[in-house]
Amino acid sequence: MKDSPPTLRQDLRLLILEDFSFTANGGIETVRLSLVPEFARLCPVVWTLPQSRISNTIKKLSSLNGIVFEALNPSRFTISWYIARLSKTISKVENLFPYGSFSVQISAWSKRVHLESIIKKHRITHLLNLGVFDQPILTLSVPVFGIVYDINYQPSIRTNCMNNLLFWLQKAAGIIAVSNFSRDQIVTSFPSRNCLVHSVPIAVTPPPHLSPVEGRLDELNQPIFFYPASFNIHKNHGLLLRALALVYEQGYSFKMVFCGAYTQLLTGSRILQDYQLEDARLFLANSSSEFRSCIQAYGAVEQSHVEDLFQQATCILLPTSYEGFGLPLTEAALRGIPVICSDIPPFQEQVSLYNLKNGVTFVNDSTPHAWSISIINTLNDLEQLSNPDEENKHAWKRWTWQDVANSYISILQPGLPRSSATNL
Repeated sequence: MKDSPPTLRQDLRLLILEDFSFTANGGIETVRLSLVPEFARLCPVVWTLPQSRISNTIKKLSSLNGIVFEALNPSRFTISWYIARLSKTISKVENLFPYGSFSVQISAWSKRVHLESIIKKHRITHLLNLGVFDQPILTLSVPVFGIVYDINYQPSIRTNCMNNLLFWLQKAAGIIAVSNFSRDQIVTSFPSRNCLVHSVPIAVTPPPHLSPVEGRLDELNQPIFFYPASFNIHKNHGLLLRALALVYEQGYSFKMVFCGAYTQLLTGSRILQDYQLEDARLFLANSSSEFRSCIQAYGAVEQSHVEDLFQQATCILLPTSYEGFGLPLTEAALRGIPVICSDIPPFQEQVSLYNLKNGVTFVNDSTPHAWSISIINTLNDLEQLSNPDEENKHAWKRWTWQDVANSYISILQPGLPRSSATNL
C-alpha cells in the first residue's frame, strides 16, 4: 500500500452509475464498497443509484469522504420526472397490445435527461457504470465506460445480455473486465472490438487478525469446510456434496457450511425448477440423516457473518467450473486458510497476481472421486497447517484497491502510467 496520500485530480470528475435492477452481492458488492471510496481519494465522485439503495450503501461504506450521492430516480416535477410518468403510462398500454418497446425508449430518454442534469450540475467529465448486464447504454455528453464481471449469463437472459454487450462495445468509450480471463472471453466473442476491452483485476480487502488453523474447529473438534457462493449451476454444489459423501463413507467427520444467495434451498423441501439444482437438493434429501446433519446452508448473509465463517473455517472448498474472478480463493489464502479449488484460469490468475506460495490445491478433474481424494489428503495434513504461511498473509499488498483505482483512472484518461498487474 502506498504511504503518501494521492493527489486529487480536479480535471477528472467521475459519475458512478449503478442502474442494474438486482441487489448486488458477492464480487459486485465488493467492487461497489471498495472501489468507489478509492476513486474518491483520486478525484471528485458523484454516485448515482436508486433512492432505495442510498441509505443502506452509506451504512456499509467505511469512508464517505469525497462522495456525493444523487438519486437515479428523477426529482418530482422535473422534465425527466414527467417523461418517466409518460413511460409508465405507455408501458401499461403496451402490456395490453403488442405495440413494441416504445416505453423502454421513453424510459431511456427520461434517464438520459436526468443524468445530463447531474452531469451539468457537478461538471462531470466521465461516467463509469458499475455493471454491464441487460441495461442499455445511454448516449451522453461525456465518455461512458462500463464494468463487466463475466459473461456466464443465465440461459434465459444470455442472448439479450450478449446483444446488449455488443451495443455497449459499439457506443461506449471502453469496457473494463475484472480479470484477464473475462477480457479474453469478451474479445473472443467480439474480436473486432478488442481495442475497447481492458482488464483490471479486482483486489481484496486486507484481512483482519487471524487465529491459527488448529483453532478453527467446531465444538466436537471437527474440521469445518466452507463454500461461500450463490446456488447456481456452475458453482457445482451437487459435485461437492457427492464428494463429501464419499469422504464421510471413509469414516471422516466434518462440518460443511454453505452461504450465498439461495443456498438455503439446498436443505429445503421445495422442488426446484432447474433440474441440476434440484438434483443437488435431492441428493442431500435422500442421504442419511447422519450425513445431512453435517451440512449447514445459511443463504445470503451480511458481510460480517461471512467474515465470521471465514474465521471459523478449517478449509475453503471452491468446486466452481466458472468464475469472472472468484474472490473467495484469495480471501481465504490471505487469511492463511487452505483452499481446494477447481483448476480454472481465473483461479490460476489470482495465484499469479498475488504470488500465493502455498495453501492452494488445484483439482483438475471435476468428478466427486477426485475431489474426495483432495479433501481427504487435506484432512490428513491438518497438523501441518496449524501455522498459516506468513508470506501469504501479507500478499494483499501486492495488488490493492488503490492499484485498481489508479488503473481505472489511466484507462479513463489515457496517457497516465498504468499499474503493471493489469498486464499479467
